[in-house]
Amino acid sequence: MDRPTGVYLISFLQVFLGAYLLSVAFFDFVYGSFFDGNTLLASLALVTGVINFVLGLGIWGVKGWAWMLTLIFPFVHMPANFCLIFWPTNTSAFSA
Repeated sequence: MDRPTGVYLISFLQVFLGAYLLSVAFFDFVYGSFFDGNTLLASLALVTGVINFVLGLGIWGVKGWAWMLTLIFPFVHMPANFCLIFWPTNTSAFSA
């Protein structure tokens, strides 16, 4: 099945963000510094990264269901990704 260019662009973003969040979660579990030791946020980054990575790779493969899910899923999921990526690690910068 021939997929539109936008689908491939979304899949690239999902694979990239998924790999980034997986590496961030791994770094946090090992060193505990990215999310200031917040295990819940690191776990959320890990789950989010896996979902993004699997859906993005599914588009490049032969799985027809993955690209349909990917057209719907990012509208809910991508804002969560950006919140995790740009989570303030030094909250003292935001205090008065």
